[in-house]
Amino acid sequence: MLINTVLLVHLDRQKNILQNHPLLKYDT
Repeated sequence: MLINTVLLVHLDRQKNILQNHPLLKYDT
């Protein structure tokens, strides 16, 4: 269970980084 939680948090962070990426902001 702990490993799953860590993976989810990691994926959530990556998703936030992608959403906050300056180049992607112009795309949407």
